[in-house]
Amino acid sequence: MSTTKLPTRIIGLVIACALLVVAALLPDMGGFTHQGWLAVGLLLTLAVMWITTPIPLGATGLLILVLMLLLGIAPNWAGATGGFANNAVFFAIAIFCLPVVVMKTKWGIRLVGWLVERVHENSRKLILLFMATCALLSTVLSDFCVTIIFYGFALTILKAANADPAHSNLGKCLMIGIPVAAVIGGMSTPVGGNFNILAISTMEQATGAGVSFIEWMAVGLPIAIVMVPIAWFFLTLAFNPEPIEDAFLNEIREQAAAAKDIEGFDIKAIVILVITLIAWIASSFITGLDATMVTIIALAVMMLPGLDLINFKEVQQQVPWDIVIIIGAIISLGMVVMQTGAAKAMAELLMATGLTGWAAIPMCLFIFTFIYLLHTFFPIGAAIIAIFVPITIPLFAAIGVSPVVPTVAIAICVAGNFLLPFNPTVALTFGQGYYKAGEMVKFGIGPAICLIVLMSLWIPLISGLFS
Repeated sequence: MSTTKLPTRIIGLVIACALLVVAALLPDMGGFTHQGWLAVGLLLTLAVMWITTPIPLGATGLLILVLMLLLGIAPNWAGATGGFANNAVFFAIAIFCLPVVVMKTKWGIRLVGWLVERVHENSRKLILLFMATCALLSTVLSDFCVTIIFYGFALTILKAANADPAHSNLGKCLMIGIPVAAVIGGMSTPVGGNFNILAISTMEQATGAGVSFIEWMAVGLPIAIVMVPIAWFFLTLAFNPEPIEDAFLNEIREQAAAAKDIEGFDIKAIVILVITLIAWIASSFITGLDATMVTIIALAVMMLPGLDLINFKEVQQQVPWDIVIIIGAIISLGMVVMQTGAAKAMAELLMATGLTGWAAIPMCLFIFTFIYLLHTFFPIGAAIIAIFVPITIPLFAAIGVSPVVPTVAIAICVAGNFLLPFNPTVALTFGQGYYKAGEMVKFGIGPAICLIVLMSLWIPLISGLFS
């Protein structure tokens, strides 16, 4: 059953239908053909239905495929479902399974036990260590899954401390800091963030070229390293956390002590994960190998006789199939948007504004601010990537910048939503009641500005490596 209120669902459905009607009535103009207008209208329809959920997300993705056929913007089922053959779909299936293996081991509680032994009563240090660890793990695991793991440990500490969800600043800092740090860490590598592989796939459709593991890290890792302490600073500035008594950490210590003995399952899991990380990096230098192939091979190896780290029933239960369907549908629709010439027409409109005549830093500030604010109030990251990656690539190409740079930058803009708890990863902890949406804004303004400025300075500087 949908959690969205019925009036919102009805309004969303009406707006979605109205967008399609308007798109169907628009004449050819400004480089847009009739089919181009329909493709853009369908993309906006998807965005509205994503926000208002008149029907479940997975059903929306399937409906979009049918509408592409009925509206005549895809010639046949092969054209309407082409996105499902994209590696991003299979990567999404595989990457959501790796954290299942991690959660079945005792490495998580051992790590948290090691952290609390270095904290004592310093709550600021506790927050920083939790955030740094979440960011580090999110470079190789989904930020969503890392948040699930660590906010469980945080709740244990908060309950032991009898923290009042309505008044505890420590609770606010942990419940905001954990998902924010996980999102920041996910910016570092192609496998860390939910939208990263989708951005790469969109770029491949537009240019025929891909982004290697190392190339992504060259752009994203320095930003993530700087943003973690910045986010921690603004978080503890906005909500001065109360000290935590050392006795409140005893339950975590007891759990860690009980997990002291390293079992065979733990050893097998950590060895496979380390080899997977090495293979991800190596895929940047080995022709014919990419992060998706490595992840699927790793998943298969974990199911081998004698290892049995995960079974296919667990895969079926863990994979968010509605997200897989919507990823395939968005990629398919993005392909149609490009085939109808709509993406080219939108890029030409931006080029006509004279934006490419600006200096690199002001241009980056304008583009990144616009995309960031758009995603803040319309949290449809996949659709924003599908629209803006193809149209910003020629803008940056006009000043001699490789497509890699705007692709990574837009994925970071979409991920780094610090102003409102609309990001799916941040929403995980929002439901615990430790902070309100307005308090997220109170914390998020500083990091949001810093992220946009940092990217606008770093992108022109790093561009020389990819030109």
